[in-house]
Amino acid sequence: MLEKRRSRGNGGGGGGTSIEDNWDAPPLVKAKMAFEIIWFCFILYLITVLLKVIRNVPSPQRQPYILLLISAIFLDIALITHAIIIRVAEYIPPGSLAIALSSVLDLLWNQSELLITMAGLWVFRKRSKLIMYGEGAKAFPYAGQKWKFIVDWVVTSLSLLFLSLMVIVDAAAYTLIWDDAISHLEYRRLLDARTKLYYVQFAFYSILTIIFVVTGFTLSGAFKRKMGLPDVVRTSLPVWGLLLTSVQVTNQMLIWVMPWLVIRAIECLSDIIIRGTGKRGITYDSLSLALATVIVNGACWCMVLYGFIKTATDPAPWDWSHLQANQPGMARYSVQVGPEQPAHYAPPNGNGAPQGWWGQNNNPQQQVYQSYAPPPVKV
Repeated sequence: MLEKRRSRGNGGGGGGTSIEDNWDAPPLVKAKMAFEIIWFCFILYLITVLLKVIRNVPSPQRQPYILLLISAIFLDIALITHAIIIRVAEYIPPGSLAIALSSVLDLLWNQSELLITMAGLWVFRKRSKLIMYGEGAKAFPYAGQKWKFIVDWVVTSLSLLFLSLMVIVDAAAYTLIWDDAISHLEYRRLLDARTKLYYVQFAFYSILTIIFVVTGFTLSGAFKRKMGLPDVVRTSLPVWGLLLTSVQVTNQMLIWVMPWLVIRAIECLSDIIIRGTGKRGITYDSLSLALATVIVNGACWCMVLYGFIKTATDPAPWDWSHLQANQPGMARYSVQVGPEQPAHYAPPNGNGAPQGWWGQNNNPQQQVYQSYAPPPVKV
């Protein structure tokens, strides 16, 4: 002890008193705690920025960002709590308290992969309401279908359910073995059940990630097809500009959010494969793996939050009331309201009106009736 104090005092270039730190944890554990504190500070800053820019999004469209905000807060709590536990682990008595803390942190840490991905799918759904195509202009793109939104929530809910079951089984196994209520063989069986639940949970998480990728690309393609239609271009410049800003939001999700969600899923798969090799007698450094997991996950979540913030920073893609004031027909292109027929529109009679007659769309794939004034009647 005295030698440590002397070496620290003499190595500082000037001597003086120094405070003795008796924490003799491995360097990888200290590095893990340091990165958790770093990511906690970054995510806390991004949460404060998100609270500011969320005001740019109208109230009916804020639900995805509220879900994102809740998940980010839980993730940040897990980061700083786990960092504190690492430092004071020697003062926490083993038993029910330590098991409960570990279980809660596992749940708070892993919920982010599901709720943040679901928030992204929800943003896609909000933007897809700007596109209406098909006969009679009554159909939404794939991203805006109600059945698809229900499927997204079902997959997310099932993954959360299996995640909760995994945490419960894990906590029960450690509690029972600590109290000598079960044998070591029964304890191993519970751990195997916990591993199988984790595989099932990861399967649903992978499906949710694949849905996110497919939804993003299909919505981007639908916007580009919509903007290329002659009827949309000639209708009015504000309508085309609204679609252009929506394409920008979708592209920001594809560039800033999607790659990091995919990297996060690949990292989870790699973790499963590496830990699975341990059962076959292949050794690996668990401390290095834990440190790599914290670094990769923290970077992914910071970039994902930054991508969501970029989609809400500019209010133009979300609030187009200034366009609707100059163009009354813009109301039917809003997120809430679909296209409506003009009150003075009359369908062609039996003798048939020629193509291009007022109130009729020449494009058979998009029958959106425009509010053209009827031709003057000569007396």
